[in-house]
Amino acid sequence: MTTDDFGASTSDLAESLGVPEDAVLAATGFVTLVGGCSGDPEAGDRFAETLSLYGPDLFLDLADPAVVTAVFDRVLEFQAFDTESIGRAADWLIEHGPRQVAAAAHWIAGAAASSGHIEDAEGHYLRSLAADSDFGPALLYLAQYESDRGNAERALDLYGRLEDGREHPMYQLLSGYRENRDYSLAERARWLYAKIGQFVELSHWRIRAVELALVRASHLPGGHENPSLGLDDFVWDVALFETGAFAEFLRTRGKLLPDDEQLLAQQWLRVGRSLFEVDAVRPGSGITMRDLRTGDRIDVTERTASRQVKAGELYCTRIVPVGDGLWNIFGGAEAVTLPQRGPLMALLDDAEADPEELVSFLSARFAPPRLVTAGGDEMVFCTAEFSVPSSATLRRKLSRRFGAARGDEWAWTDGERVLGVVRLDRTGEPWTLTVEAMSEFDFDDMIELVVAAAPNAREITESRTPAAEMLAQAQQSASEVPGDLDDEELAAILDERIREYEQAWLDEQIPALDGLTPRQAAADPTRRDDLIHLLGTLPAEERPGVMSARRLREALGL
Repeated sequence: MTTDDFGASTSDLAESLGVPEDAVLAATGFVTLVGGCSGDPEAGDRFAETLSLYGPDLFLDLADPAVVTAVFDRVLEFQAFDTESIGRAADWLIEHGPRQVAAAAHWIAGAAASSGHIEDAEGHYLRSLAADSDFGPALLYLAQYESDRGNAERALDLYGRLEDGREHPMYQLLSGYRENRDYSLAERARWLYAKIGQFVELSHWRIRAVELALVRASHLPGGHENPSLGLDDFVWDVALFETGAFAEFLRTRGKLLPDDEQLLAQQWLRVGRSLFEVDAVRPGSGITMRDLRTGDRIDVTERTASRQVKAGELYCTRIVPVGDGLWNIFGGAEAVTLPQRGPLMALLDDAEADPEELVSFLSARFAPPRLVTAGGDEMVFCTAEFSVPSSATLRRKLSRRFGAARGDEWAWTDGERVLGVVRLDRTGEPWTLTVEAMSEFDFDDMIELVVAAAPNAREITESRTPAAEMLAQAQQSASEVPGDLDDEELAAILDERIREYEQAWLDEQIPALDGLTPRQAAADPTRRDDLIHLLGTLPAEERPGVMSARRLREALGL
């Protein structure tokens, strides 16, 4: 957002700034004030003119914590101004604004200073509470600082003064550290991880987390309608460590941490994400993971996951020290298939790869499978029904275009491949003509031929459904209702196509087999185990549209 955007309607500005319409004047007034403090003459002139009309009371609505935090977030989000300009605008408000906005003004000054001057920021937050002891944003930031220092009781007191503060995730976590005893570094490791998370949650880095969540959500069913589905533990961890957020946390807030946590955090900063193979499992106790990029074996203390993973499985994650010689996993572990192993390791080794590439690569497994016809077109089930007047010449015209009929049915073919089917129902008046095809390209051609044969045809219905979408729906129904797919014809078509794909796959070069084809790997004793492992990643249950490990093993003589 720039100050030139203020020609928009009040409702548009309210939505853009995230404030009620009656607070738009105060919000836009503050933005123009920041613009004037940044040296923008036009913004400065506009602010002087506005102030001459309304006076300092223009800013009264900023006293509302929801309004002032929304405005501050939007100014940072749109990266319209630097924090120094925002700080100067806050200083103007402190000196010239109405008494009612003193708490908000000090909070703005503190938030602007927090990226480089933590002592100044804390001083402003304390003065904010001196002006209004219940000012929520100041309470929240001071609670963070006390948590960073390891003062659980003081942080809990500050969170407790917030509206619904006892429901805050940090309040729940800090409540576990109320006992009056010294907690070991290993016991405080999860708290340290939460401190970093809170820093990102309440800073401009949250925008990067949302951007990564959108990448993840684009691969998830329903993700386009609900992008928040993409903000899971893995994406959050990438936002903390791969974007530079953690490094900034240490630079700006590291001095608040206890000494041993500072050292541990520095160690975490040097630990990169990698690809691991589960080497051994101790159910209920831990897991031994082998880093496939370095060969190092690490014993991970993990009770829950140790009951779920199996030896030989691959996961992309970060394994970090937590003190006392122990190691743990924060931020989830992404399952990786054998075919993904080579490309993922190349991506992890690429110093220029960005976080979005990593998230997209590891999220692609959630996307519906891409099914194609033998001709390489996306498989889409296309159907159209036409109403046609009865005609003594229609069957002959259709035969000219689609070949000889079997009864009242024409199969349009390309060699041995069936591209589509045309059916004529001559019962009743008018007649009904149905066109079906497996790709939109063929379907459109068939429609054109049908209309040429029957110019008076009137389309009644038309549908185009990607096969992957139909398969996903069918598989979901199958998981809820025992039995095969309801549509036997669909099941037969999918089965035929997947068998064709299996035959072609046997002679494809597979990255997970270092470029060998499955037939070559089966004949090579040094690569046969990799091939067996690869086949083991396929679903054990056979169903239409899914490659059959059993059929492939038989074809390869395994």
